[in-house]
Amino acid sequence: MFLCRRVPARRPLLTIVLGSLGGLAAVASLASFGVADSPTGRVAWVELGLAVFVAIAATVGLVRLHGERRVVLAGVIGAAAAATTIGSLGVFRHAVVVSSFPAPLARGVCAVAFVAGAAATATGLLTPAVRR
Repeated sequence: MFLCRRVPARRPLLTIVLGSLGGLAAVASLASFGVADSPTGRVAWVELGLAVFVAIAATVGLVRLHGERRVVLAGVIGAAAAATTIGSLGVFRHAVVVSSFPAPLARGVCAVAFVAGAAATATGLLTPAVRR
């Protein structure tokens, strides 16, 4: 947030970078927990497929949109990343982490998804309208 105040012209780029980082980390987190924590003991293919579909749709949107619309989409991606990661924040309370990632990596991915997503949402709200 310090960077946003110091260099306001960089807010749109920072929002896009943080939103993308948060979104990628959230997809990785969903994938790691979906592979290891299915109620049936098998891979949760529906969750994984949905995560991949949303990631592809978000990527296409970020590539095709320009200006203010791209910044808004990045902020929305960040909000979605933070919101979907809230359910996984229990990894910081439990000693045993049920994930296909090692426990420290699973915790790190969750932290990146939540923090980058929340920061992208905040910088997206602070960003003034961008000219096309």
